[in-house]
Amino acid sequence: MQSPLNTFEPFIATLNSEALSFVCPAVFLFLISDYPKIDTESLYLIHRMKKIEWAAGQHFFFAAAVLSYVFAIFLTSSVTTMPRTFLSNDWSHAITDYAVEFPDKVFSFEANLITRSLFNQISPLGAALCASLLVGAYILVVALIILFFHVINLRKAGIIVSAFVVAIGSLLAVAKTPLMWGFPMAHSVVSFHFTPYFREPIFPLWGSFLYLFGLATALIIAILACVSRAKFDINQVG
Repeated sequence: MQSPLNTFEPFIATLNSEALSFVCPAVFLFLISDYPKIDTESLYLIHRMKKIEWAAGQHFFFAAAVLSYVFAIFLTSSVTTMPRTFLSNDWSHAITDYAVEFPDKVFSFEANLITRSLFNQISPLGAALCASLLVGAYILVVALIILFFHVINLRKAGIIVSAFVVAIGSLLAVAKTPLMWGFPMAHSVVSFHFTPYFREPIFPLWGSFLYLFGLATALIIAILACVSRAKFDINQVG
């Protein structure tokens, strides 16, 4: 196209393309799969504090991990391309006119990173903000599932359930079945909420915010309610 991109477009493409939507939560799950980590030093601290205080600390840790992860995606996608981008709240011609200029590539990988259902319905800044919050809430839910199963003494099951939620949600989203809205995956992708041309959304964005943040809140409450029965012993070290 010989045309610069909007500064936010690489970041939006990373979080919201159908091709990459499975990658972000899968990598995050891999990174945190051994948390909360229990070692001899952790046991020393846990036995000298209230379990609910330990759980609160884990919540803060996962929140910081989510923020760091999303910010790292922004740095590696948008900041590294800044010499070839412009800063505004308008979509670039490289995004809006690519399919018109190259109709034979309308179904290509690059043409579907940011689709009409996104750039016809929402501004780049709005898309970036919504994507950050929704993907952040999604991967926080994944982390909280792991923590919940940890405090009910089923640590291995937590990894399995988290992987199941990510994998099945992604498969249903690829199939475009209405069942996909029962999983966090579909709610985290802004473009899934809209059609290419009609203003009426397929699923309202506010509903996805309510779903994801409500699910995260429910998991936090469940963790705090169950942590008093959590077992911490030397067999968990390693």
